[in-house]
Amino acid sequence: MRQLEFWPDYGGALLHEDGAAVPLDVLGLPPDLIEAATDWLARYDDARLEPETRDDAWIAEGRAIFERLRHALNEQATELVDWEGYWEPPASEAT
Repeated sequence: MRQLEFWPDYGGALLHEDGAAVPLDVLGLPPDLIEAATDWLARYDDARLEPETRDDAWIAEGRAIFERLRHALNEQATELVDWEGYWEPPASEAT
């Protein structure tokens, strides 16, 4: 099974494979999902993840995008991995 890492950063890449960025538009994803992920990533800032300046709404949006991507990629026999450990719902929220 192919494995992609969910790894947002300033460079505009959201998914990576073996350390290399994978453009969303080559994965056969729905256009609305690509647009949502691209819009969310455009607002990336490390400060949104820091305890002092944490942006819970932005993180929740990222988690929702992670789940949508995970589902869409799973249908293509591709596993999506939370490379940073921020994007999967906390165990208390998982169902």
